[in-house]
Amino acid sequence: MKNFFFAVICLLVLAFGISSSCVSSSETKIKNKKIAQAVYQEGKVYFEQKRYSTALAKFLEAEKTISDDQFLQYDIGITYMMNKRYDLAEKFFKKALDIQKEFMPAMNGLGAAYLEQKKLDKAIECFKMCIDSLLYATPHYALANLGWAYLGKKDYALASDYFLKALKKVPGYPRALHGFVTVSLETNREYLALKKLDKAVKKHPDSMIIHYDYARIFEKTGQYQQARKHWEKVIDLAPDESNFMAEAESRLRK
Repeated sequence: MKNFFFAVICLLVLAFGISSSCVSSSETKIKNKKIAQAVYQEGKVYFEQKRYSTALAKFLEAEKTISDDQFLQYDIGITYMMNKRYDLAEKFFKKALDIQKEFMPAMNGLGAAYLEQKKLDKAIECFKMCIDSLLYATPHYALANLGWAYLGKKDYALASDYFLKALKKVPGYPRALHGFVTVSLETNREYLALKKLDKAVKKHPDSMIIHYDYARIFEKTGQYQQARKHWEKVIDLAPDESNFMAEAESRLRK
């Protein structure tokens, strides 16, 4: 009988120990997840400050604990895009889509990564899935990206059509407007682009890309004084050491 009671006591002690261990483990997981979420938010602050390398380090640190967060995977992908590591961006956009198949911002991001790598057919497939989705709140992004994909294939008619669809959704949307200007320059229809720019510049007088497009059109059509004025405006507005700054300085020297 004594042995029986001793065995019962041992089992109770063991069960209590396991239970305590489980509670402790659960609490640790919750604590670690909260820490990871804080690190993730810290990374977002760095991203907003355009400190992309620091942001990426924070995101990757958080990802070790909260790898099942599609928004974090998406943000890692976007940060790799900003660092021009399109192959790695592709990897993390796919991770986000593995977590949530209908996460259309990640689908658009994946298409953008394909676009930068000149994988145009794959990019088009992604963007079309976005515009077909009722869950995607910003279809003008995908429409403009489709325009750039078809521009890459030199299908100017389709490219122009998608840029105009994006501009219909959001008048003056810079990426779509820039694409439409580029198509117009390629097809010698600069007058169409000027009409769009004249409307957009009233709302966005300090848009660097609008002045860049004005400068390209005026230079092509031989209106050099007008072109100079807009190239100088690009220099005033462009980030230091950007490609736009370098091109504007080069054009002015000529």
